[in-house]
This record gives sequence, C-alpha cells and structure tokens, in this order.
Amino acid sequence: MQHSSVAAEAWKNMSDAEIAPFLEVANERKARTKKNVPKKKKTSALPVFRSRCSPKALVKENASLNID
Repeated sequence: MQHSSVAAEAWKNMSDAEIAPFLEVANERKARTKKNVPKKKKTSALPVFRSRCSPKALVKENASLNID
C-alpha cells in the first residue's frame, strides 16, 4: 500500500475529537494566508491587447493601408 492510502484510511477511521486539532491548525493557516495574500490588480492591458491584435482588427488595419 502507498503512504497516501494508509494516511487516508487512518483519517477516515479518526473520530471528530481526533480530527479537531488538525482542522483548527488548517483554519488558522487559511486565515493567515488569506490575510497576507495581496489582491490582484485589475488591469485593462489584456483586453486592449486583444482588441488591437484580434484578427478582425488586423484585417481592418491592413485594408486601410491599401496594399496591392
């Protein structure tokens, strides 16, 4: 048996009282991580890039150049 299978079986056989300390630690770490992670900044760079480099925009741009 692999280690993860043994650990999973042991976890399933534990009572709620035995699991509680692990859940407390997990919730504390989760709260700490959530507090320390900076929020992502929303930028418009990607949509602008997509609109400038989209196939339709490129066709319009090339059509206006009158390349023969």
